[in-house]
Formats: sequence, C-alpha cells, structure tokens
Amino acid sequence: MEVYVQGICHSHLYCDDEQEPPETCRGKNCKFAHLKELYFDSHCHLDLLNRDYHCHIDSINMPKYFGGCISNFCFPINYNQWQNLQSVKFKTHFTIGLHPKCAHLFDINTRLKIEDMATNKDCVAIGECGLDYTKKCAVAIKKKTFKDQLKIANRLDKPIVLHLRDSCMDAFHIAKEYLPASHKIHLHCFTSTIK
Repeated sequence: MEVYVQGICHSHLYCDDEQEPPETCRGKNCKFAHLKELYFDSHCHLDLLNRDYHCHIDSINMPKYFGGCISNFCFPINYNQWQNLQSVKFKTHFTIGLHPKCAHLFDINTRLKIEDMATNKDCVAIGECGLDYTKKCAVAIKKKTFKDQLKIANRLDKPIVLHLRDSCMDAFHIAKEYLPASHKIHLHCFTSTIK
C-alpha cells in the first residue's frame, strides 16, 4: 500500500491525488493542509502506521515541502522499529521513552533499552513520557516511571517530551525536583491552563 501525504492534516493519509491542491482532499479549506513553505513534524508516531493503517514506513511519499520529522517511540513493542527510519526517503530523528499509559511495563530491561537507544546520534529526546491520570495504573507506579525517565534525560542531557493528562501540577512538581530549570521540554499533551 502506498500512502501519499499531502500535508500535516491527518485525513491526508488517505489522499491519493497528487494535484495541488488535490481534488480528493477532504481539507481543502484547512490552512495547514497545503503549506508552501518547508515544515518539520516535531511529534509523530511512524511506528504506529503499520498497526493503525497497515502501511509500512518505506511506502510513505511526502509532499515537497515536508522537511522531515521526529518519530516518537514510546511503546516497548515498537522500540525495534526505529531502525526502519534509516530507509525512509525523508529526514528523520526519533525520541525514546515509555508512554504513561504503559507505566506498568517499566522494568530494568525497558530502562536499559531506553538508555541504549538514547545514545544513538539520531535520538533527540526522551519521551513521550509523563503522567496520565485518565489511564488505569497505580499512581505510585506512574510517578516512579516518570521520575526514572527524567533521571535518564537529565543524565544524558536530552530534552524531554511530556504527556500530561489530568496531572499537570504533580508532573511539574516532579520535573522541578529532577530537572534543572534550564532543561529543554517539549510539552506534547497538556490538559491544564498556563497558570
């Protein structure tokens, strides 16, 4: 299966018309769908394409203004797929971590795998990690997993990609304890206010 991505719009995964703008595009009026300047996707999950869309990463064709992406590997079952990034036709980097909904899976092997992959030159951050109180798992386990990943990010001086759902104040207090104030953060999922 070949997928032609026309823009940053999710519905464009199904767009197979290479015209600009494509006649089959569901988002013709979307201000983000047909960019005419180089753009870079700072958070995507290329590892989920095969699972969710039955599409292999090698079959993706991107629009000419697509500069590249950072693919997040945060589900242990998909960690080994990062090697597929070497064969794509566009510039890629990756992050490695454990999604908060998988906090119960954090063990010594997962920690070692994250630490090992994080030393790769193409790994640009730790995460997506954080706290998600909407998912069933003991809060103590979630907090320990989050703290362990913050320690890794701090030790390796890697930015952290945060997923915070219904947990922002707890997460920020923990982050302040484990990271210096100057540590770089990509706030990916955030369900609170700026205050």
